Amino acid sequence: MTSMCKISGGIVLAVTFVTALPRDVHAQQRQGLWMGVGGGFASADASCDECGGDGREAGGAAYVEAGWTLSPRFLVGGEFRVWSAEAKGIAPNVDAGLHLYHATATITLFPGSSSGLFVKGGIGASLVDIEFKPSGRSIPADLGKGVGFVAGVGYDVPLGGRVSLTPALNVWLGRIGDVNVAQEFFVGDWTHNVVEVSLGLTFH
Repeated sequence: MTSMCKISGGIVLAVTFVTALPRDVHAQQRQGLWMGVGGGFASADASCDECGGDGREAGGAAYVEAGWTLSPRFLVGGEFRVWSAEAKGIAPNVDAGLHLYHATATITLFPGSSSGLFVKGGIGASLVDIEFKPSGRSIPADLGKGVGFVAGVGYDVPLGGRVSLTPALNVWLGRIGDVNVAQEFFVGDWTHNVVEVSLGLTFH
């Protein structure tokens, strides 16, 4: 419940920020190669045949992205996003870190060529791994990979030159299917979703 409240608060903050932007802000010139980097707060939820209803888990998120400008309104590109969270005491003297990765090809649309508002969608690959940490050691385990999707909305706020400050709200979806650990069946029909509020820099 606490995680959902934080996400709701983040969404309200992002919407308030965008709607409060002055309408006469000089438009960012979009042309040629573009790239971006950033991070923020995210809440993740996973489901599977054997999973219980543990609710959402809060964690940190980061991303890098790059691509090409087809026109002032259309951008194509690719992005890599990662979410991670730590779990303490999953067994005596054992901590663990869960990591979700998404690598997707994306299309970004600016409804107005002179506006910073954009929407984005993409499809690609989703990966999951877990890192067990017994007594200070690290034992990574790859839980599998599958198809991934991303959708988002954001706003480029020009900072000068070809640089923009970019707040955004993104949702990732991943479907891994059956998960094996050390070639042994672990859980079936794994899916997950991540709701992320991010802040980054975009270079056009």
